[in-house]
Amino acid sequence: MMKRYVITHEAISGRIVVDYLNGKIAVIRLDEAEINDKAAEKFLRTVPVLEEQLPAAFSSKTIIVPEDYPVDFEYFWKRYQLHRNRYKAEQVF
Repeated sequence: MMKRYVITHEAISGRIVVDYLNGKIAVIRLDEAEINDKAAEKFLRTVPVLEEQLPAAFSSKTIIVPEDYPVDFEYFWKRYQLHRNRYKAEQVF
């Protein structure tokens, strides 16, 4: 299952988007945030690989909000590592 979290902090202008697939990190998007290189490196070192560790990884000044978003089959298929029986997978999806 794919989940998206939007992360904001008083030191960052904008938002950082983190996507998890089956509880493991899949995508980190910094393009919606105005963040300097040093802060970006610190963030990338801090963000956990496992979704369950996300709330404990940041300070109390960090706001983490789960975001609902539609996941279509093409998005799922491109990111899922096991590619077989596409037709059957589409039917189940």
